[in-house]
Amino acid sequence: MSKKRNDMKDKIFEVAKNHTENEETAMQLTNELCVLLGVSESSWAYYEKELDKIEQLNQTQSSLHKQMFILRQFANKLGLYDVADYLKR
Repeated sequence: MSKKRNDMKDKIFEVAKNHTENEETAMQLTNELCVLLGVSESSWAYYEKELDKIEQLNQTQSSLHKQMFILRQFANKLGLYDVADYLKR
């Protein structure tokens, strides 16, 4: 990460830290804001890290319609609005 991006991330972290007592929460907020603001090198790295935190689930017996609904909710939460719109069709 470039020095300019590092400096920006440090500033964002200080702002986030001022709004929460929990340093882990401040770092999570910092990472999310950096992705939104384009400060981080790659948004995929952020998504990949978060995805690794999710436990692999067994295959669901829900209908395709229900599965698409769930996937659309996750897409919206991740800011993947074009994907969510496509899944809605």
